[in-house]
Amino acid sequence: MRGVILFVCAGVLAAHAVVAEAQQPTPGDVLNMFGKVMNAAQADAQRRQAAEQWQAADPQLVLCLQQRFNMHPDRLASRGVSPYDPRFRPRLIQCDQWIKDEKRNRAQAAEAQHQAARDAWAHIDAATLKCFDESHSPGSDQLANQGVGPRDRSVSAAVDSCARKAAFERDQAARRKAERDAEIEKKKRDEAARRADAESKAAAEKQKQADAEKQAAENKKREEQKSLILSDPKLAFLADGQPDDLIAIVNVGDKAPHAVVDLHGKLTFTENAAVLCVPGKIDLSPIETRLYREHLAALDIAPAKVSAARCDRLSALPSIDLMVLRRANVLQAESADLAALTDGVRADRFIKGFVIAKADVKAAQDKREVETAALRSGIQKGAKKGYGVIAIANSGRLFCNTAPELAKIFPDLSRELMTARDFEKIDPTKLEPVDVDTDTAFISIKKDRCRAVFGNAESLRTLMAGLDRDHVPYTLDGRWISDDTVAAYQQGKSEQERKHLQEEAETKQRLAAEAELNQHREEATGKAKAERQQALRAANQPRVKSLKDEYLKDTELFVHSTANQLSSTMLGRLFPDLDTLYRTRLTEGWEYEAGSVDVVDYGTTVWKGRSLEAFVVRATIKILHRELGERRQICYTAAYIDDVEFQMLRSPLFSLCEAGDLELKKWEGSYNFASKWNVE
Repeated sequence: MRGVILFVCAGVLAAHAVVAEAQQPTPGDVLNMFGKVMNAAQADAQRRQAAEQWQAADPQLVLCLQQRFNMHPDRLASRGVSPYDPRFRPRLIQCDQWIKDEKRNRAQAAEAQHQAARDAWAHIDAATLKCFDESHSPGSDQLANQGVGPRDRSVSAAVDSCARKAAFERDQAARRKAERDAEIEKKKRDEAARRADAESKAAAEKQKQADAEKQAAENKKREEQKSLILSDPKLAFLADGQPDDLIAIVNVGDKAPHAVVDLHGKLTFTENAAVLCVPGKIDLSPIETRLYREHLAALDIAPAKVSAARCDRLSALPSIDLMVLRRANVLQAESADLAALTDGVRADRFIKGFVIAKADVKAAQDKREVETAALRSGIQKGAKKGYGVIAIANSGRLFCNTAPELAKIFPDLSRELMTARDFEKIDPTKLEPVDVDTDTAFISIKKDRCRAVFGNAESLRTLMAGLDRDHVPYTLDGRWISDDTVAAYQQGKSEQERKHLQEEAETKQRLAAEAELNQHREEATGKAKAERQQALRAANQPRVKSLKDEYLKDTELFVHSTANQLSSTMLGRLFPDLDTLYRTRLTEGWEYEAGSVDVVDYGTTVWKGRSLEAFVVRATIKILHRELGERRQICYTAAYIDDVEFQMLRSPLFSLCEAGDLELKKWEGSYNFASKWNVE
């Protein structure tokens, strides 16, 4: 204030000097001038004070006044208006509130940013975060407090570098852990395998010991039985001889299909038929096969009436006629089977059929080789006359005849003069006879069509030369037929044909007369019989139809079952032989095509003192093999007793059609069958 006063006084003196120089002022002028000077000084001081106050004011407040109310401090200060002018108070209050709100909003935004940064850092995995904090300053906590997150441009590169490093370290650690785990697992597996192997070896050793003990006991028992066999003259044929000798054991018990000892003590086969078995594990050589056939012929068994059965063990013998075994197989059989065999021999249920000794086979083979060599030499030298057969080891099905002079009688000659037992390599009855010339026969041999060739010595010599040249293996098989034998056969055929024609004419006349006579008789008796049978069938038709329908349903279930399901069906359980036969066909590739069931008989039987129904059918199952392009059928007769009271099917009979009705007759006789379907 003192400076202002001094300034004013100085101004007054200066003004006074000026006025004094110009004119002599009056006192009023001096006072007036002094007032103006004072007012000017006061205004200037007021402006300076206002400027100072604006400079000292809150910059945010000044900025608010400028932006919101267009109040510029410089202009206001030049007019001496300070920020504390009462006129500005409402506006200052508004700006102060706005500033407070802005600060609060900025603080909230900053806090939100900081929290977002802290959250973002919290989501970074520990390994990456540790790497960043160790390699970067400031660290993650400081950056989070500053609101800087891991994806901020200033730190994202460093964060990504640490993330890659941490991922690499994790992969390395995971790989090391996997290797450790694999090693531990391998050790566990090795240990488990070692224990399992030890347990398996122990179990195997234990089983081996048990098997050895069992085998030792079985061998001891077998040796005892062998000693017993050798000590019994009746059983000696089973053990006395070479192990490779063939023994035919015949079942003549009451269950034998055909074999029986007749009134004179001779072994006989009814209807010249037999059910035979050679176990599959026994292979017969060609010589053994020929000798076997010769023995069967000596027993009057017709080749066409031989039925092959399955027999893996001696226990199958009671259900067939004849079983062929090697002596070693007999002595190596299970003790129970061997005991049953010896008991059967002692009781005369089983008897010796024939024995093919190894020495007999060797002698026959030597004789055959000598005869064949002599025959070959005679043919090649042109010294042999007559007819013979060349057999070739191929898949042909033709029996080729190169002798045109015998073309007319060759089919009969190949069956009558050349029987199956004469051959070792072929069975002529299973080949189709056909007439060809020698050249065609040679080509047919090489094309696998001719399985055997029949011809005269000249034709055979030509064929043999060509086959030897081309290294085609062949053998001379069967018997040699001389020209005289053929001539006698032809003459016999001519005489036989003449007698046959005469007998045929006489037979026709006799049959015509008998037919006429029988016709009159049948007209008298047949009508009555037909009427009785018609009435009998009409009375029993409902029951027979019911039984047939049930059998048809069971048949449908049986034929459409798989091989493993057959034994669980009614027919499979009732007829095991049918089950075995059909299962074998299915496993060989055959499949069901069609079937039929015909009623054979219906009536009553006596079973344990009770009268029960009995039902007999003849069924046919047609099967086909797509790959072979063949069709076959299984024809069989089935019979059973229907025990309705106890809901059981009893005493089943199964017999193949080709075996005839003998088994059915036996079955009917065994149960006192009385027909209610057929009139005798």
